[in-house]
Amino acid sequence: MTHCNVGALQEALKKNLIPYNPVDRATLPSKERFIGKAYTLDQANKLLSVLDDEPMKPAIILALYYGLRRSECLGLRWKDMDFNAGTIIIRNTVVKVLTIVEDEKTKSRASNRTLMIIPETRDYFLNLQRKQNENRLLFGDGYEDSGHVCAWDDGRMFKPDYISRHFGLILDKHGLERIRFHELRHTTGSLLMNKGLSAKQIQEFLGHENVATTLQIYGHLDAESKKEAAYAMGGLLEMGVNKLC
Repeated sequence: MTHCNVGALQEALKKNLIPYNPVDRATLPSKERFIGKAYTLDQANKLLSVLDDEPMKPAIILALYYGLRRSECLGLRWKDMDFNAGTIIIRNTVVKVLTIVEDEKTKSRASNRTLMIIPETRDYFLNLQRKQNENRLLFGDGYEDSGHVCAWDDGRMFKPDYISRHFGLILDKHGLERIRFHELRHTTGSLLMNKGLSAKQIQEFLGHENVATTLQIYGHLDAESKKEAAYAMGGLLEMGVNKLC
């Protein structure tokens, strides 16, 4: 609406030529919610099978197994992992706005969480830690001891831009469907939901502020689950379709 039209409308309202301001009854278009993609179980396993020589393998494992955000993957330090207690504390993040920022702070209070180390990943991370210790001796003074789980051979931590850019190249190289790195986290939530875990369990695992967010993002069912739901309903109700005709 132009300034001239606004002025004419205001004058009309003053003279009671129109009973109400039509702008007050206008309905603004709602913002469409972005719905991310998610890998199927087969696609996720295919991705895991091609990572042996990939430098960013630890970041992908953290995102896919634990549902960590990119900032949480990059912020995770060895001191946040307790192999004796079997826990991982998510409390540090690395992001890039204009420059790289590392902060002992998560996205929200709920994001600051303690996870159990998944048994299938324990040996991998122990071996990774051992390799980094060997690199520390190998590089000597040239080793940059950042203390991060996701790091180059010389100890430098990964940058956020590298994770986002290189992830797509990995998918293209191995003929996998293109998804964003963040959608590995979406895959985690979807797989857990389809496995039958409660929304509350998934909320706490992924660090959502409230369970409504979890249901909104991950409350969909895959095709197989929809089929199971349909068959279940058919078995629950006693009156068959033929009796309804």
